[in-house]
Amino acid sequence: MNDDDLVTIAKVEDLPELLVIKSMLDGAGVAYEVQGENAGFLLPPKSLPGFFGSSRLAVRVRVRACDVDLARSLLAASDDGGMAEDSSDEVF
Repeated sequence: MNDDDLVTIAKVEDLPELLVIKSMLDGAGVAYEVQGENAGFLLPPKSLPGFFGSSRLAVRVRVRACDVDLARSLLAASDDGGMAEDSSDEVF
């Protein structure tokens, strides 16, 4: 991917969130690049005081400009719970 064609769709500071985003993009067949993945998680989480101001580096997830709308809609669906609520009273 050409760096000029990439758009940042998310900045994350924790690994589980990054893994979810990567999984969603992989599942939808959206090509992406993670900028700073290896260095971003070297520092401890913000909740651990005393380490270099306890601020992690933001890891950026970037996609091609032509995939921005799809990628953002996937992230928005995830933020909203991902699926419509089931109104049935069926118990599993």
